[in-house]
Amino acid sequence: MRLQVMNSTYDLDSSASDQFRPSFHSHAPKNVSSVDIFQLQDDVAEQEEAICHINKVGEQFVSRFNEQLLEAQAGMRQMRANIGLLQEDAAHRAKELASWKTSIQRSETNQQDLQDQLSSARQDIVALRAQNEAMKRQMAGVRTMAVDGLEKSDAHAAEIGALRQEVKLLRSELAASRMPQQIVQPASDGSSLHEMSVASDVVVEDAPPSHKRKATHLEDDEDEGSPESSEPLRCRLFWPAAFCAHAGTYMEIGDVRGKWREQEKRALVFIQKVDWSEIQTYQSEA
Repeated sequence: MRLQVMNSTYDLDSSASDQFRPSFHSHAPKNVSSVDIFQLQDDVAEQEEAICHINKVGEQFVSRFNEQLLEAQAGMRQMRANIGLLQEDAAHRAKELASWKTSIQRSETNQQDLQDQLSSARQDIVALRAQNEAMKRQMAGVRTMAVDGLEKSDAHAAEIGALRQEVKLLRSELAASRMPQQIVQPASDGSSLHEMSVASDVVVEDAPPSHKRKATHLEDDEDEGSPESSEPLRCRLFWPAAFCAHAGTYMEIGDVRGKWREQEKRALVFIQKVDWSEIQTYQSEA
């Protein structure tokens, strides 16, 4: 504005200078020549041209400044818009950051829970390993017991086989001793006959139930008079006499029967004690 004022104030064209020249000449001092006056007029014209040039340069500068100012204002508006966008983006990023922090806290909580579960699982694994070791030791003991049981069962099986062979021999001896024979009744008093009959009764009572049944069956057959027997009936009526004649033999048979009965009892007790199903299970596993 100051340049514009200067331009409007000092903007003197040639017509105005020509108008002032007569007055300048009229008011010029007496000692100033016309050459000096024209020189001054030329200097003034040069100054006026310089002033015009300065005014033009100033106008160009002002116009460029105004353009740059407008550009700067537009840039400021753009920067303000960008700042608004950046603020919105920053707010959005702050929300995302808060969400991430919440997620991180949740993940840390979940990680802590997982660590607790992992430690609990490790403790369970240790307990299960200890239980497994105990079960292994128990199974080893059971296998040892099974092997011992199998060995004992083999030994007892051999013993039972021997007992069975002995029982077979005893049965054959018993059958041979119980076969009826034609024996003449010896002369004896009533007391000896009564003792032999009592001894024969004792022998029958000492026998096992199966042999009792067999002895009773034989006596029934003898009383009925079986047609398959070749002995006369009168000979079978004298069984006490036969027992009297062979009293010593029947006493020995009674002793053998008692021994066999004790062995049979021991075998039955062993068979009842042994768990054969468990032994068969371990045999199948082996």
